[in-house]
Amino acid sequence: RGIAYSGLENYEDAIADYTRALRIDPDDADAYYNRGIAYSGLENYEDAIADYTRALRIDPDDADAYYNRGIAYSGLENYEDAIADYTRALRIDPDYAAAYKNRGIAKEYAGLPYCSDYKRACDLGKEKCCEWYYKQCR
Repeated sequence: RGIAYSGLENYEDAIADYTRALRIDPDDADAYYNRGIAYSGLENYEDAIADYTRALRIDPDDADAYYNRGIAYSGLENYEDAIADYTRALRIDPDYAAAYKNRGIAKEYAGLPYCSDYKRACDLGKEKCCEWYYKQCR
């Protein structure tokens, strides 16, 4: 039901349902992950980060949890930690186009070289990154 609530952007009820699920099974990585998504939907990035971190303690090979925690860090303008998480996601899934795209964005905001990430995301099918790469990097 939490997933359905999130799909309707009813994040408060989604969070309540995930919290109930976690009372039943406190080791449910998916419930932490999905509650993190709901917290992010409310732009409550601190709680989202805490939940993604809990999910990753249970399942340290979840590229999506690193990716989404990176988004939450970016929401807090903590680009260093965002870049680190996108990089972790890419170690798990080297073809994660969205992670290259978002890492490139975070690097650009942080004043770091970013063109290679836009190029790789472009090569993996992220057309917007192709535009950015050819406009900004060539």
